[in-house]
Amino acid sequence: VDESAYQRKPDHRIELTDIGKQQARDAGAALKALLGPDESVYVYVSPYMRTMQTLYEMGATFGTNRILGVREEPRMREQDFGNFQDHTMRDLKKERARFG
Repeated sequence: VDESAYQRKPDHRIELTDIGKQQARDAGAALKALLGPDESVYVYVSPYMRTMQTLYEMGATFGTNRILGVREEPRMREQDFGNFQDHTMRDLKKERARFG
């Protein structure tokens, strides 16, 4: 995870990593295995970009035809406390890791 990304983009615009995309595809496959062949789902997502990307990747393995609908629900979003990932914080984390 690139922690410096928070210096360039607001949290809600941070995208999934390649690992996150693979995890979403795996989750789609697991959901497909849990449900019967004729069952469908209705999906709620937060307004964060990565939740829509997760849905897209899950749909690739689960099957978008089995998704009855999608609703963006702002109450599901994470709390936003501001950007605390400036360069001094990164330097402090490096120093802390060096000394234990």
